[in-house]
Amino acid sequence: MVKATISLAAKIGKGLATPAAPSTTAEGKAKDFFREVCRILPWTVSNYKLDELITVRDLRRNVAEQFQKHAKVTNPQVVDILIYKGREELEVSNLGNISETQQPLQ
Repeated sequence: MVKATISLAAKIGKGLATPAAPSTTAEGKAKDFFREVCRILPWTVSNYKLDELITVRDLRRNVAEQFQKHAKVTNPQVVDILIYKGREELEVSNLGNISETQQPLQ
């Protein structure tokens, strides 16, 4: 029974990425945040019905350009502030509209 459970768990988890430990370096934190933003872009495109205006690929390119603008920043405190501001903007643009659309009708 235990072997069957282990093999079933291995089959289910096959091909899934295992979450990495959070980065502690400024560069690692920036890369983690970049990946986080890129993962939410498909949802953003479908939620705001942007399919006709822009593709996810173009949005990722735009996000990469914004990250490249700040590529020379090496001070960990400044990187943390930039990530905080970026995450705050991401939450306001995406999560703010989720709560508005899920309010019950009166």
